[in-house]
Parts: sequence; structure tokens; C-alpha cells
Amino acid sequence: MKKKLAYFLATVLCLIACGCSNKSVDVGSSGEDDLQPYWNMFNQPVAAAENGYYYIYRRNVQDSVHMKDLIAYMDGETKSTTILCNKPECRHEDESCDAALGDEYNNQSIYYYKGYIYVIKDDESDGNSYLVQIKPDGSERKTLFELGTISIAYKLAFGGDSVYCYNRVGGYGVDETQETVRRRSLDGKEDDIIFSYTAKGAQVSAVKLYGNKAFILVTSWTKNDNSADISAHGKGVYIYDTDTKKTELFIDKSISDFTVDEKEGNIYYFVIDDGLYERKLSTGSSTKLLDCEDRVNNYCELSYDGQYLYMCNEMYKNMIYKTDSYVWVLEKNGEIVNKIETAGTYCTFFGDDKYIFGTDMDNEILIISKAEIGKAKEWEKLKNPLILGN
Repeated sequence: MKKKLAYFLATVLCLIACGCSNKSVDVGSSGEDDLQPYWNMFNQPVAAAENGYYYIYRRNVQDSVHMKDLIAYMDGETKSTTILCNKPECRHEDESCDAALGDEYNNQSIYYYKGYIYVIKDDESDGNSYLVQIKPDGSERKTLFELGTISIAYKLAFGGDSVYCYNRVGGYGVDETQETVRRRSLDGKEDDIIFSYTAKGAQVSAVKLYGNKAFILVTSWTKNDNSADISAHGKGVYIYDTDTKKTELFIDKSISDFTVDEKEGNIYYFVIDDGLYERKLSTGSSTKLLDCEDRVNNYCELSYDGQYLYMCNEMYKNMIYKTDSYVWVLEKNGEIVNKIETAGTYCTFFGDDKYIFGTDMDNEILIISKAEIGKAKEWEKLKNPLILGN
């Protein structure tokens, strides 16, 4: 059956020691208020700061001969938008602009951590991608260190003065590949591989930090030798303890995504072709909250903002091309509060407790205020940051 998903629970082939499936865990505390684990597992052209949000503004190609991507800022209260450039009379049309992201920059994601913006820059001269640190006013950039060979698929997670880097696409096909999670201290002095996984089509799908733990989601994707069929095999969730520097298997189910409520000590995870589950971190006991609707949301991404759970089927839409895409707003008991249509594949980025973010098919940033999330049906398009007064 062409492009039909074939999911199953499988034995993990991993270079890290594994633990039992009913293990309890204490998330502990990192001493940080917000590690931003709520964003989309695939990309996030938005990052939350203290009083607003930095985002990648993708200008239409026709608007500029030289470059089209700029770093912009949205005020969290007024929703006003500005280009991150303080140069007098700057037209924001070439790479002399403080906000410019030229072709050498990876425009999939932007990050904010401890007072700095972070982006990824590719260097064709040596074939590596580098982490770039930017001052919050855009006035200064500093290249820190390499992250690995050039890939458009790098995703990062920040915590404890370190950055965790992985390739969210990984292997994709019939060949055996090895995928890793790499931790580098932001001062460049420490460089460790904290997780390694080898299989056909190996993929580290997500790394999310909660307290002193890094939760790692693993998948393998295989393409049959003599057909176009693609199969996804969920390999479970691992936990890396940032204090002990040990990694072990935590949940050995075929999971598409997960999110954690640190305050209540719960992890919510979606089992492929099955549904949404809640599990107590302290006891390992689990409860099914919601069945999937076949050929609608068999595979979902998840997020949590401190009040509601969010469940989105855009990845499933991408894999079968036969369903509309939605984000479901849920109470923590699985009760559906709202169902909002999204713009399409990989277009919903979730968000914090103030806004949910997305893009339309023209790469315009869309938002919905969380104050209206229980009844909202329409997305609001951010105003053009190139127009003064927006």
C-alpha cells in the first residue's frame, strides 16, 4: 500500500546502556525558569525572550535582490513588530543590515537563551555548520564553534550553559546509519556525544530539556528496497541525566512525540496508531487519555504550555497526503477544548503560555493568543516589520 505507515514496537540497537520500561524518574531542577521545550520538534523560526519573541522574517524574493531573511522582533504585549537593526537609515536590503540572514544561514530555526540569540551558519569552505551567538539588539555576532558537517536539518536544545545538537532527519532509507546527540558547552571547552543510535534509517527525532534531564525521542525510517513504501518505527524515549551524565531507556513504546508537565510530574506521549497517554514520572503508571482517529491523527506532535496540551497531525498529513491538518487543544485529562485548522505541513510551531505560532504557505508568521485559544478558529497574521508603526 503506497505511502501507508507501518509502525511496530522494536528492539533498540544503541550504544548506550538501557533501562526498564516502568522506571520512575525525578526531573529535578536545572535552576532555569524556561528551557523552551514546548516548540515544534522539527523547526522553530520563533524563539521566546523575556518580553517578546524573536523570529525569522522571510521576505519575498521579489522584494530584495540580495537577501530575503531578516531577524525580527514581536512585542509580547502589543504584538508590534520591528526589524532587529539599529543602523540609522538602513534599508535592510543587504547583508550590511544587523538583522540580515544571508544564504549561508540556516533559516529553519532561531533560539534565545540567557540573553543571546542563536542561529546556525554554514561554511562551504570547510563543509561545517557553526553556532552563531547574536546580541539581543542585533549589533554583534560571534561564531562560537562547529556543530558538524553542513545539514539543513540541525535542531538544537539549550540548557545548563550547554547546547545539544542533533540531525532531526537522520538516516532515511534502507542503509544502516548512526545518529547522535552532541553536547557542547557554550564556552567551547566541553564536547561530548551523550547518545548514539544505530539502525536502518536511524533518527533522533527530538531532544527536550526539563529540569536536569534531556529527554531523547528515537525513530527509524525505512524504505523498502523494491517499492515506494515508507515505514516508521518508533524506538522509544531515552533520558540523559545532566548531573550524572548517564543515559538510559525510559519508555520503550512506538512514540511519535511527547511533552512533560514538570509541576505535576507527568509525561504525555502519543503512541503511533493508538493514541494519547499520560504517565506518572514518579511511579511509571500510565493512563490512556484519547484514542487516535484512524487516518486522521494516527501520528501526532505534542506540546504543553502549563495549562493545555496541544496535539497536531501535520507530520501525519505529510506522510499520507490524505487528511486535513489540525491542532487540538486539550485539557490534561484528554478532553478536547478546541480544534483549529492549520496552514499545512510543518507549519505549526506551538509556543509558550501567551501565543501559539505557525506559518502560512507564503511563510508569513501566524499567531493565536492563548487568551482566546479555547474558542479561536482563525490565525492572525503578524504585521510587516518593514513598515514603521507595525
